[in-house]
Amino acid sequence: MLTQENYPLKEMGVVVLAKVSTVAVPKSSNVYIDSLIFGGIRWDQKSGPISYAFHQGDEGMAPWTSADKAAFKLAFSLFSNVANVSFAEAADPEGANLNLGLIKGSIPGAEQLVAFMVPPGLQLADGPPPGTGLFSIGAHPNWYGQLSQGGYSFATIIHELGHGLGLSHPHDNAGGSSLFPGVDGYDAEGGPLLKPDGTVDFARDTGDDDLNIGLNTMMSYNNIGQSYAPNAAANFGFEGTPMALDIAALQHLYGANMTYRTGNDTYRLPQADKVGTFWSSIWDAGGIDTISNEGSNRAATINLQAAPLTGPKAGGYVSAIKGNAVHGGYTIANRVTIENAIGGKADDKIVGNAAANRIDGGGGADVMIGKEGNDTYLVDNRKDLVGEVNGQGNDTVISTVSYGLLEGSSVETLRLASTTGRAALNLDGNGFANTLIGNAGNNRLDGKGGADTLSGLAGDDRYVVDSAKDRVIEAKGQGNDTVFSTVSYALAKGQEIESLHLAKPDSKAALNLTGNEFDNALVGNAGHNRLDGGTGDDMLSGKGGNDRYYVDSSFDQVFEAKGQGVDTVVSTVTYSLDKGQEVERLELAPSTGATGLNLTGNEFDNTLVGNAGRNILNGGGGADKLYGLKGDDLYLVDNTGDQVFEVQGQGQDGILSTVTYTLAKGQEIEDLVLSSSTGKTSLDLTGNEFANTLIGNEGVNWLDGGAGADVMRANGGDDVYIVDNTKDRVLEDVGRGDDIVKTHVSYTLLAGQEIERLWAAEPEDARNISLTGNEFGQEIYADAGNNRIDGGLGNDHLFGGPGADTYVFSTKLGRDNVDQIYIYGSQDPGDPRDMIELSKLIFSALAPGQLAESAFKAIDHAKVDADDRILYKQATGEVFYDADGSGKAGAQLFAVVENKGELKAGDFLIA
Repeated sequence: MLTQENYPLKEMGVVVLAKVSTVAVPKSSNVYIDSLIFGGIRWDQKSGPISYAFHQGDEGMAPWTSADKAAFKLAFSLFSNVANVSFAEAADPEGANLNLGLIKGSIPGAEQLVAFMVPPGLQLADGPPPGTGLFSIGAHPNWYGQLSQGGYSFATIIHELGHGLGLSHPHDNAGGSSLFPGVDGYDAEGGPLLKPDGTVDFARDTGDDDLNIGLNTMMSYNNIGQSYAPNAAANFGFEGTPMALDIAALQHLYGANMTYRTGNDTYRLPQADKVGTFWSSIWDAGGIDTISNEGSNRAATINLQAAPLTGPKAGGYVSAIKGNAVHGGYTIANRVTIENAIGGKADDKIVGNAAANRIDGGGGADVMIGKEGNDTYLVDNRKDLVGEVNGQGNDTVISTVSYGLLEGSSVETLRLASTTGRAALNLDGNGFANTLIGNAGNNRLDGKGGADTLSGLAGDDRYVVDSAKDRVIEAKGQGNDTVFSTVSYALAKGQEIESLHLAKPDSKAALNLTGNEFDNALVGNAGHNRLDGGTGDDMLSGKGGNDRYYVDSSFDQVFEAKGQGVDTVVSTVTYSLDKGQEVERLELAPSTGATGLNLTGNEFDNTLVGNAGRNILNGGGGADKLYGLKGDDLYLVDNTGDQVFEVQGQGQDGILSTVTYTLAKGQEIEDLVLSSSTGKTSLDLTGNEFANTLIGNEGVNWLDGGAGADVMRANGGDDVYIVDNTKDRVLEDVGRGDDIVKTHVSYTLLAGQEIERLWAAEPEDARNISLTGNEFGQEIYADAGNNRIDGGLGNDHLFGGPGADTYVFSTKLGRDNVDQIYIYGSQDPGDPRDMIELSKLIFSALAPGQLAESAFKAIDHAKVDADDRILYKQATGEVFYDADGSGKAGAQLFAVVENKGELKAGDFLIA
């Protein structure tokens, strides 16, 4: 046993007057720190640095070589690096705080030890004074071969100097310290760990989570531990600095050195097992720092997390070459922040910390995990894996290759490394909200799940979106870009995207697409789609399904192949369907109100629907349905199967037709007109129960106004008018053909209208109607009823029927007003007898009522006397009116009975 009287320095002629000035330090409340502090005592540095002396005795002591001194001075500097402790070699060795000696053989009284040093808190009445340290060269088989940092001798030096500064073992309770948790002298199976003498060997117990090893504390007897065992020669692979738990304990005693390593430092991983390779714990007080394996062909694990001082990794996380291939590397002391990591050429694993880390995996398929903080990852291999827990900062992956984010990894931004590069690379997001940024090449950006932001920059980019909240960003002029969507999607304003497609063309999902102010091409799927190009001149293709298209430019194009559903175009502008596109319905949007807009169909059967304004609706080819709604609408029809719909009271509407056309019942169409483009083509027009105006062309037309008070004008050609309302008006300019009015009702031709024929429409019917001509010469044909026939002015031909007809003469007589009467039947008793009615206003010499016998004279063989007024020359059928009989006034021819039948006074009626 060492005592004040037999400790070697004294025995070997060295007189030590130990300078002991210490300070008590309270416990830390951390079990690992408190386990490593001996007695809660440190050296007091108020009067200056801690002094040390290299003692040289006469007997049994080894001389101090420069290598010895250099090793100890290096060790002192390592302590100064991490703690507010400084050292100086004592000018007077006999007054030093730390008294160091080298022993040639074993240490007298402590032969089992290779070295020892008395802590400042150990005041033994009969032992060496505090600060005494002895190192046995003889007990070390290769002291000088192991003296380099990382060698066993150097590890012994820093271990013992740790004692000299106040540190204890983690496996004993000397100086009132506690044991590390789990250090109880039993192995993992519960068996006791015994020394050769049969006592319990606490030192060999690595404790809970194997924290009692040199990788965590240089004060352990378990050199680094089995996973990181040094080499057999013991000349490298040991701890070469105070480790993380040591640093924490030293800083609790002396405070932290916050001036050490404040710049931007790089810590490179050892690459080979050789002298100088060791384990170290990084103490770095500031700057932007990096652990690097750059350029290495060896795969490494780099962990930027600092030692937490609690839990399974209380002593820190290891950064080293994988597989225990190199016995050296780093842990990081508590309160140290290392921001960046660089991998090598192989498959590295890199773990970040709570800082904003920049993690570059280098070559190989790397695993990178950034932890908290706004981290940046550099990837150059598609197999690189980036892991980020949700809520751990705003993180960015920068890639030089096509890359996809790992599902479940919360990375906010994924971008290509060079925004001006033209490599055709692709980026895939994941289920989180990602921002993907391409380059100047042709990129494919797929945000996957989440509300993503995708920016392809220049190049012809392809975007895949699966959320309506995805945002695609494309500046103007940055290529020909396409968005493929699996959901209903609308392009954001200001983004020049040329094409927007539904991603699955065969799907029948009812999805919608909306463009923006640029010229967009929108392509749907086999389902029911709503395609709205937005402003701009757009191309819209719905494919299968009953699609709805919204257009707002007359230059928008809608594409629909035949048989691809029942489709509708809703327009806010004048719009025409393109040829070959089978769109069933074209309508003006309700938002257009009363704006005057026009719609044009194509060769298919289209339904066109206007608005409350004045519309021109042209169905094009095909059997179309046209709805003008309110407003004074014009319909252009070119197919007899076209249907025009107009509710009563919805404006003054007209149809311009290029074909024979009939108005449908119940549709209030005011005007039905043949287009001038039809020229002399023989076409017909038919109205309905409303008052219609029908206008023909230069050809032979059949105009039937239908019920209602109609106006009919046929223009040139030999036209036929069908009248069924006494208020119908038939208009024919002079010299415009040989025209016929066929009437179902009593009818009078309008003055000034050159109608050559006025016929009862159904000659076999007995409608008892009146037929009246005008100043032109007409042929007037009655039907089988009892009709009144008045030719009016002009030389008319009046044809009665089998009924009792009345021929009326009510206009001024003259040679240009001589009517030809075609009396039907025999005028025999029993047969319907025709009458000739003479107007009292014209035939003023006659008394009203039936013509007196005395006033009638058949003049074939008799002379006219004074009473005769109506003269009939049966041989010629001529009928005259003589106002004074045999007087001087001449007789006026006013009628010719074409069949020259017998006439009597009873055949005339004056009214």
